[in-house]
Amino acid sequence: MGRIAAGVILFNPDLMRLRENIEAIHTQVDLLVLIDNHSDNLAEIVREFSHFQNIVMIKNEQNLGIAKALNQTLLYCQSKGYTWVLTLDQDSVCPPNLIIEYNKYIANPDVAILSPVIEDRNMRATPPEEHVPSSCEPINRCITSATLTNVKIWNELGGFDETMFIDLVDLEYCKRVQLNGYKILRINTVKLLHEVGHITQPRLLFWRVQVLNHSAFRKYYIARNTLYFAWKHRTRFSILLAYLRVLKLLALTMLYEQDKVTKSKAILRGVKSARKLSIGDT
Repeated sequence: MGRIAAGVILFNPDLMRLRENIEAIHTQVDLLVLIDNHSDNLAEIVREFSHFQNIVMIKNEQNLGIAKALNQTLLYCQSKGYTWVLTLDQDSVCPPNLIIEYNKYIANPDVAILSPVIEDRNMRATPPEEHVPSSCEPINRCITSATLTNVKIWNELGGFDETMFIDLVDLEYCKRVQLNGYKILRINTVKLLHEVGHITQPRLLFWRVQVLNHSAFRKYYIARNTLYFAWKHRTRFSILLAYLRVLKLLALTMLYEQDKVTKSKAILRGVKSARKLSIGDT
């Protein structure tokens, strides 16, 4: 059985939710690493959690982004001899059986990532599945929150892509996992309540569409990284599909979101930045 540590990436966290998060996971792992990306409330975070015996805090002088913070987490845990690392968002609260269930699957050397079932707090209720799922199943991609990462494979693949900063960082890593013949398993016996943006589902003609309501800052990176991802892993139609996704993002923003002009300009800046990155890669 491998040694398991966990890491939480922090940026201006809500302390009540963060306390709930940490209390849920710190007794399940041997080490918990908090990576702070220059939070305004850092002094309160230190005051709140410095008394925990198994918590280490790494304080960044500026916001270095999700990808860099994830790599910092795994590098630190690797230096302490840990072979598996659980990564968490600051507002995700783990179920009490998470590590117990994950421990059943970590002996397989081809498994790069273990993921829980994700249930978004903002989504409308969906009818229950008619069949009972197996205890685990292979999937193509997952978010990083509450996923258990194989440190050896992470190191072999070169870590998370820090060029991306935030958004699609997890999906890009999953793509490399699959390209290199490794597996991502979803463990259906554990469920994580998670919040992806502030999703609303307005009606467009006869359909409901998902509107994420991200900030302009996030819109920039979503547009930029959608295109960057397509250029990095380009296939016959990937770049065309990426531009269509960005066009859809722009259209939904203009139709349904607040602060339309600022967010739309951010999306267009993201497209421009992605073009510069793609030119640099060619």
